[in-house]
Amino acid sequence: SAAAKSAEVRKAAGDRAVPTLFAEFVSIQNEIAQLMGYDNYMDYAYSDVYERDYTVDDVHKMRALVKKYLGGGLILDYYNYKRGQRSSYSSVCGPDSKKSIFQDNKAMGIVADYFDTLQTDKYKNGVDFKAELNKLLKEGNYYTGNYDGAFSYYLSTRDNTILYFGPGSYSAPFTFVHEFGHYFNNIYNHGIDISMDHDETQSQGDEMLFLAYLSELLTANGEQEQFSGLEAAQMLNSLQTILLATAVDEFEEAVYSGYYAGDNLRIKTMLENGPVSKTSYDLLFQLISEDYGLNDLYNPIYWRYVCIEAPGYYISYAMSLIPSISVYAKYCESGYEAAKEAYLKLFTFSDNPKMAHIDVAGDMLCDVDYADILKYCGLMSAFDEKTYKSLYEIYKVCRNK
Repeated sequence: SAAAKSAEVRKAAGDRAVPTLFAEFVSIQNEIAQLMGYDNYMDYAYSDVYERDYTVDDVHKMRALVKKYLGGGLILDYYNYKRGQRSSYSSVCGPDSKKSIFQDNKAMGIVADYFDTLQTDKYKNGVDFKAELNKLLKEGNYYTGNYDGAFSYYLSTRDNTILYFGPGSYSAPFTFVHEFGHYFNNIYNHGIDISMDHDETQSQGDEMLFLAYLSELLTANGEQEQFSGLEAAQMLNSLQTILLATAVDEFEEAVYSGYYAGDNLRIKTMLENGPVSKTSYDLLFQLISEDYGLNDLYNPIYWRYVCIEAPGYYISYAMSLIPSISVYAKYCESGYEAAKEAYLKLFTFSDNPKMAHIDVAGDMLCDVDYADILKYCGLMSAFDEKTYKSLYEIYKVCRNK
């Protein structure tokens, strides 16, 4: 039809325009970074925008470890073996669930029971996720709508945190649990200045501890086989996220700085004469993604959806997810209580006067780095090769169940 043809023409024009506009965007961002005293935007973003305690150069080692242990054959093998498995619980609690926690009593009950297991008076301020859940629902500080997505947001004028959930899977149990990790940090550590990576570990770690709880629940009910499909989907999603987030970061460094630390000769050739041309952005991302084993498992123009909205941010999804998975690893090795204690320390580290303090204005300030907090919790570092050896073994065990 004429309308369909017109839509195709508009899409083609848009596809052609994006690389040109992105090239202008990169140039402007680099100019801003240079005004701030940095060589390029990636260095500036790591240091000043996201206030990370690691540099772009530090991440070079991390990327090599991700490729070596988690990319290549592992992701393809894992995808082919496990993607087809499904669980009866996936329709209720699975990461691909289309059911809303607010419309499914079983799902809400499972989440409430999970939160109940986190209650403890062991820590200074006490931990009670379920009480905070009941308060959230009672006071109506959560909102649903048609906008796709889910987020937590602090309203300074009301001194309150709200949660928003979009339709379908954005209000499914794993998403709800994820956002509640952010929410509880605002409850327990009101206004603390933690890094974004730490904040994401609190939320992604909540998902992995929820997975451990479901393992306990379904095993006790004689439903271990049903759990296997749910575990497969969650672990596959996490593996893909680590690989994709790291690939995006490598792409952005090449675009902003013209530097590439990998071994792919085609990419090195592309960058021999300086930063990559705007006409080669799609090819560059394709080549980098293939190095991570993502060949047919990603959208080849995925960079267009994430590199403009939040430039330089994407590596945080991998940096936070790796220690989050170690919450589940701790469960597999030492049981639910050990995993729960490690996870709750991500919030309660602030009880330790050597790690945080309250200033004269009443604000809580963090006195240690994210790496120090992970060590305190007994969780894995994204810069330690032993981490990747352990993750590789965890993925192999889950794959072969």
